[in-house]
Amino acid sequence: MMLAARRTREDLDGAVTLWRAGLARERYGSQEWAASAGQLAEGLYALFTLDGDAELLEEALVLLERAVRDLPTGGFGDTLRANRAVLLATRHQVVRPDPGGLDEAIAVLDDFVRRAVDATDPERADWTAVHLAQALTLRYADRGNPADLSRASALRKPSDGPLGNSVAPGSRLGTGLAIGSDIQATVALFEYMSDARQADVDQAIIDQKKALDQCGEDVVRRSPLVINLALTLAVRHHARRGADRADESVPSKVAPTDLTRALDLLRENDGETVPAQHRGGVMALRGMLLLERYMTDPVRYAADLTASERLLCDALDHPGLDYRSKIGVASRLAYCRLAIARSTGDATLLEAAIDLARRVAADIPDESPLRAGVLGCLADVLLARADVTGLASHQREAGELCRQVCRDYADSDRAAVYLAARVWSESAWRRGAMDEVAEAGRIAVPLLHDIASLQLGRDDKAVPLRQAEGLASRTAFALVTRGETAEAATTLETGRAVMLAETMQREHPDLLRLLASEYQNLSFRFRRAAEEMTALERRLLAGPDLPVVDGIRETYRVRLRALDDVVRDIRGLPGFGTFLRPPGMADLSGTADGCRSTLVYLAATDRGGVALLVPAASPGTAGRPVRAVELPGLTADFERQSVTALRGAVAHDDLDEAERRMDELTGRLWESVMAPVVRAVGTGTPTILIPDGPLGMLPLHAAARPDRRAPTGRRFVIDDIPVAMAPSARTLSVAVARTSEAPVHRLLAVRDPSPSGESPLPGAAAEIQRVRAALPRRVRVRELHGVAATRQEVQRALAEAEICHFACHAHVHAERPLDGGLSLAGGERLTVRDMFAMPTITARLAVLSACDSGRVDESLPEEVVGLATGFLQAGFGAVIASLWPVDDAAAAAQMALTYQYWLGEGKTLPAAVGSAMVWLRDSTNEEKSAEFPELDFFDPVDSAAPDDPEWPGGREHSSPLVWAAFSCLGT
Repeated sequence: MMLAARRTREDLDGAVTLWRAGLARERYGSQEWAASAGQLAEGLYALFTLDGDAELLEEALVLLERAVRDLPTGGFGDTLRANRAVLLATRHQVVRPDPGGLDEAIAVLDDFVRRAVDATDPERADWTAVHLAQALTLRYADRGNPADLSRASALRKPSDGPLGNSVAPGSRLGTGLAIGSDIQATVALFEYMSDARQADVDQAIIDQKKALDQCGEDVVRRSPLVINLALTLAVRHHARRGADRADESVPSKVAPTDLTRALDLLRENDGETVPAQHRGGVMALRGMLLLERYMTDPVRYAADLTASERLLCDALDHPGLDYRSKIGVASRLAYCRLAIARSTGDATLLEAAIDLARRVAADIPDESPLRAGVLGCLADVLLARADVTGLASHQREAGELCRQVCRDYADSDRAAVYLAARVWSESAWRRGAMDEVAEAGRIAVPLLHDIASLQLGRDDKAVPLRQAEGLASRTAFALVTRGETAEAATTLETGRAVMLAETMQREHPDLLRLLASEYQNLSFRFRRAAEEMTALERRLLAGPDLPVVDGIRETYRVRLRALDDVVRDIRGLPGFGTFLRPPGMADLSGTADGCRSTLVYLAATDRGGVALLVPAASPGTAGRPVRAVELPGLTADFERQSVTALRGAVAHDDLDEAERRMDELTGRLWESVMAPVVRAVGTGTPTILIPDGPLGMLPLHAAARPDRRAPTGRRFVIDDIPVAMAPSARTLSVAVARTSEAPVHRLLAVRDPSPSGESPLPGAAAEIQRVRAALPRRVRVRELHGVAATRQEVQRALAEAEICHFACHAHVHAERPLDGGLSLAGGERLTVRDMFAMPTITARLAVLSACDSGRVDESLPEEVVGLATGFLQAGFGAVIASLWPVDDAAAAAQMALTYQYWLGEGKTLPAAVGSAMVWLRDSTNEEKSAEFPELDFFDPVDSAAPDDPEWPGGREHSSPLVWAAFSCLGT
């Protein structure tokens, strides 16, 4: 026993020799023979764990089978039966598939666990439960029965209590805890594979680290745990690949670090110290990691590709690599050969990659939960071949396999289905196969919506949304080519502002109808479940470094399940079948009717763009078909170039040059985007633009063309139609429903907070004074300025006003968009994070008269993450915000006029904003001085003297650079 405890090869050989001699002295069938056989079997198994010799394992199994044959149930007999069950499961996992043996092992261990509930030996019961959980995860990996995974998870809940923290690492109990943590990590990874929930792989990494801490320094026990941790880090890197921010100068916070840490782990656990049984796993994983590193930068890491192929091939030939691991290794080798074929143009290697992927797909059982991913790998390789050869037969084969994956696994593996559909869509788009783009997009876009909703926290939700950038636009474009304009519009809506819509739709207008019905109890259940979910999400928004896994992960899953349950019950009621489903045409038409406006979706692709018009109901519009307007000049490059041009104009030091650049930009926006839209909508039609991606950062309302009759020589969109913006129809419908009847009695004004670390805003006082003068008498104003405008006081006051007006500084945080915000007293900020986390209020309008207050996260523009949408989510019906820095006097005049036209003259909010812009643009210098004598419109150094005969009739503020910064979000 002492020799065996030292666990070196030499000592174990010695112990086994002694046990063989002892067994030979005992009478077969006696209790003593059984005990000696059990000891020898334990020694043989220990040797097997060192070098992976399957004959040792088989000999141990034969010994245990003979030993337990005549032993009664209970006591020592149970111990040997449990040991044999563990070896049966090990043989199935490592040596050869043995489904019957695995079932027998599970039955034995399950019986032991059930009988041990009231046993006096909790340590032995726990040991058995650990191995039962391990066997259940093996069976789940083969057959995909969710009940096995659920039972395994329930058996091995994390031990974070005093007992778990006080156990010595490497002790028998510590080893059991390590195996339990490893099982929890395995369960979390399987859950990730099914739903692509980022928090699951984060949790798996935490559990793997716990396992390493608990197992002690025994290299035999540590080696597989080190491999598992490195593998899980690689999974997270792969899961988040392609989700980096658009600004390549901003490093990803996770992915490269994970890859480096995984490679470092393998270097630290390499060489002869690694048991022979695990060396194949180390080689395989290093090959996979090198392939991943090559994919991050093919030029820098070009040598990794051939090294990866060599390691993966060697790993497949290693006797210690189990058959299940070989499936994953062969799949990665197929990808590796595909990458080599792409880089070298070697058609032979391309066919070799396909042949290998076919063999893997043929070998994996139909019921395995890994099969969908393996077929997806084969489909990916076939699509790559179709891209290279362009042969119709290759395209058909690849497309048919993608259809098969999407059809056969729609109910069991949405992550694999989504990935297959997305990759299929991208390949078809490159080939110009619009029918396939439409077919694949129909599957992928709704699944993207579902997968994003499963994520824990905004950072995790952003991962799949970034990876799918442009998916909805390409699908809509393809649908338009097929004449399916209504579906194209709903596709754009489904893929737009997913996070914002998810939160705001918890105030769905249908809840009022439900509350008035006989099923009002479901309305109460939904509100309670939604409030609990929202409270947890607000907790996650408390700060960027708050952990979002472990207990919070499980709480999130429970609350999400409760919310899903009540949503399912509501959908079962007559007339509520579409409740909170991805939007349909009725939702879009209803929003257009509610706003009395035409909704215009704008989408750009690298093949051109499209506008989709959803009109409001009016006489003669029965059926109201969605109209498509082709925009060939609206490409993805045009979007990016236009945003760059806007930034260049705004930042230019020379005012004349800045205005010239802005004129050029607004002219291009008219020609490529808005001219066909305005003609299709019709002059005077209230219009709400729902632009995709970077288009939302541009002053589309200021798109212009020459007009000699106009005071400025140019005619702009706002001269033709009242125009507002919206993140999506769903968010707009909620905003309109909750505030359309809200009376306006109180206004909160926040002006020039100090000390804020910012330069003073001398025009802020005049702006608020002018706003006061423009308000009807019924509106009471509460003003916070200077030291009184603290973050805490502003947050408290927001809930008490129908209108909130900020005249202060704002800042955009490029690396952490949620931390950008409005500057307040004491150097504090009212951040985007604060607004997203704020308890829902009901208010009519937020005016953010601050530089850049309308900017959004440019790395994820389709989600429209910024201050304006933060106020929208917090409960405001509409938001007026600035797309770039604005002049104090111009902003003050524009805001005062907006209130006057809106509350004083009864215009709609978008029309009021447009009218204020027109006045500021077209009014003469003399008219501005007369109307706003207290505002410093004109700098005497830069302006002509007032006694110049041409100065009074001049228009120094006619450039869109001055008057077009503000946009109206909502109506």
